[in-house]
Amino acid sequence: MVTTAAVEKHVTSIIAEVLTNTVKHAQASSARITAVLDGGVLWLEVRDDGVGGAVTDGSSGLLGLGDRAAALNGRLRIESPPGEGTLVAAALPIPPLDRQPHPDGLPPYTRASLSRAATLEESAPARL
Repeated sequence: MVTTAAVEKHVTSIIAEVLTNTVKHAQASSARITAVLDGGVLWLEVRDDGVGGAVTDGSSGLLGLGDRAAALNGRLRIESPPGEGTLVAAALPIPPLDRQPHPDGLPPYTRASLSRAATLEESAPARL
């Protein structure tokens, strides 16, 4: 069973890895993170305005992102046409509240509070 702690860990890692690649390689002037909780699925997008052309071969940090999404029974796609920036989009099922305490002693999230906290803009990201 996927726990809320696993969701937090993998979502944080996905975002951190994408932003790390943006800083190191994209030559971007901006990056935008969009997260929308809709119908028990977290729709996550990280988009930059960099040079694009990201590769997911064996030497890329992006390679493990699909594994992280799969660990949550989710899907991930990467679009990075040369000269047009990079988009990493994920659809990640959110488990029902597991009532386990957060490792940092914080109360477990509820779908309503996660939705309010994670919705960074009004529109939902493009679907996978």
